[in-house]
Amino acid sequence: MAWDSTMRFTPENKTDLQMAHIVFSRFTNGDTKDGTKYSLGGLYVHPVTTMVSKKALGILKTKFGNEILAENGIGIDYHWVNTKFGKVSKEVTREHVIPIEALYQYFLQKYRVRELSEQTILDFMPKLHIAIIAKEENAKLKERGLNKKMPEGWWETSNHDPLERYRQAGLGDSIWADFESSQTATPQLEILSNRDYVEFTLKDPEGNDLLAENGTIGKSRLVEAVIKHYCETHDNLTLAGLQMTFPKELQRHMDVVTFNPRDPNRYFKRTVVWVEDKPLYICNQWGRGGGIDNTENFITKARELGYQIERIER
Repeated sequence: MAWDSTMRFTPENKTDLQMAHIVFSRFTNGDTKDGTKYSLGGLYVHPVTTMVSKKALGILKTKFGNEILAENGIGIDYHWVNTKFGKVSKEVTREHVIPIEALYQYFLQKYRVRELSEQTILDFMPKLHIAIIAKEENAKLKERGLNKKMPEGWWETSNHDPLERYRQAGLGDSIWADFESSQTATPQLEILSNRDYVEFTLKDPEGNDLLAENGTIGKSRLVEAVIKHYCETHDNLTLAGLQMTFPKELQRHMDVVTFNPRDPNRYFKRTVVWVEDKPLYICNQWGRGGGIDNTENFITKARELGYQIERIER
């Protein structure tokens, strides 16, 4: 689990169980409220195909055109929109579908009566997502007192439907854009998660193991390890040349390597690779989004370069 310099919580190849354990430990260790809420923030998924209301989608498309769409046309590119959000912050807003303050208070109450467990946290994780809605829709939530809490009695229900807050604010299910059919529908939250847990073995083109004996590595670290090794074993490299070897199309939305990352949080900070006497930044955004796993693109390219990569299911 990594924390960057702005204390942004960035889970790296952690399973749901590992993340639940980290949050549970925050409560049992008596961490501060803010520290615990930072950890809770790491449970919320920011998928490429995120929840977005039709009104918010219209505003975003008017402002940015089709640049907001995921490359496969299904859903929006949340990460891209996130970098531009200041330009539309007066018209749309981002929020946790289950408000993080309410989730914190619920877990805290459970902990105080000794009913909080890692399983309690795990049960909520499939429901934790980010939504983008119009400011006028957010105003309706505020009118009903639901902008920072779930409806009365919601925590005692058995299914904990995360969309009930919007229904009770008079918004209903029809507000949501359905990218699969272009019709209105209740979002299928279970398909939005971009967490999947596989690891890989890695050998260089000569068959030498690049990891510790019997070691495995996650998706983002696989990309980092391959590019780092490639740079260390090739002379007279240039950024332009590396971007031809590892083109942007592999990642789909951002440069795989760059000198000037548009969003530094989406690039490794501790990779020490110098090209043209400048530090090279390697993208850390790899995994499933919009139904497509961009890691497979990179693995195909790495194998073309001779790297031996085997997938290990966890």
